Amino acid sequence: MADAMSTWESLPGADALAARLDEGRVREAWKYTPLRRLLNTFSSEPGGWELAGTGEAQLTPSPDQTDSASFPLGLISAQACSPRQLVISTSGDYEVRTIAFGHQQLNVFVEAGVHARLIERYPSPFQSQIINITLEAGAHLSHERLCTHSNSLWHLTDVSIGKDAHYQLMHYALGGDTQRFDCRIKLAGAHATLLFDSACALASGRHHDLTLEVVHEVPDCQSTIRAHAVAQAKAKSTCIGRIHIVPDAQRSNANLSCRNLLLADNAEVNAKPELEIYADDVRCAHGATVGRLDEDALFYLRSRGIGERQARQTLVRAFLAQTVKGDFATEALAAFDEAVHDTQN
Repeated sequence: MADAMSTWESLPGADALAARLDEGRVREAWKYTPLRRLLNTFSSEPGGWELAGTGEAQLTPSPDQTDSASFPLGLISAQACSPRQLVISTSGDYEVRTIAFGHQQLNVFVEAGVHARLIERYPSPFQSQIINITLEAGAHLSHERLCTHSNSLWHLTDVSIGKDAHYQLMHYALGGDTQRFDCRIKLAGAHATLLFDSACALASGRHHDLTLEVVHEVPDCQSTIRAHAVAQAKAKSTCIGRIHIVPDAQRSNANLSCRNLLLADNAEVNAKPELEIYADDVRCAHGATVGRLDEDALFYLRSRGIGERQARQTLVRAFLAQTVKGDFATEALAAFDEAVHDTQN
């Protein structure tokens, strides 16, 4: 185990990463993916990513680098183990793509009043990725992510939302050998808003772990989280979501919903929504459901001449489509259809 530990701990920035592993963790050892154990299986190979943009932005170097680049310049490649800072200064679209298997880091700052879109697309695998996002006052960021490869991975999205800023994350995944996605989001400025939509379709034997922590740090903020998952035979989906309302965060409005479909008797779903509230003037709700396809709805479709397999696919697609938005919607739904095409028990 010592040799395994030395792999990821030898990465540039590993000291800072190690100090953050226990931040935002769930309060008990439940059915989630142990992060340190997962990291210990990774190699020390550096990863790479490409960054493209249509707006005006500055890609500034980390302390150990001397070069910088301004958009629009087409596609920019970087070694991800040397974190870079992307400062978005005008509205536009920005896309991150993997180009090499390994570890990646990126810091994103959206300046005050800027409306931008950040797209994560993964045509090639990676082992771990950290994206730190800061939204200044009045900034709006639409963040879309589609992960279709099936290798083991860990992804951390760490977000701070400023005053009157809005952050929307659309997370779509197909799971893999062992996959864990952590999201830590702070509503740090008055009237900050968060909209989080997640959809996951797991083929037989795949694994997906979504661990989410949202902290309302100031008054008059709003967060809405919706996570839908579908699991085939021997697949495992885990969703742990916690909304934390600090004592000063009066007039907070928060909602967390986790809904799941089991498509086989031996599929596994773990859903654990949590509210931790220390303010007395709030509107908060949370809930979780785990169930099977509606037999009445299935009978209705079959009575209209639709075959059983197509009827099941239609109901699964309708369930997932409730949380699928953005430019990835068509591509994500097509990938979901393929992942759960065999919905027989």
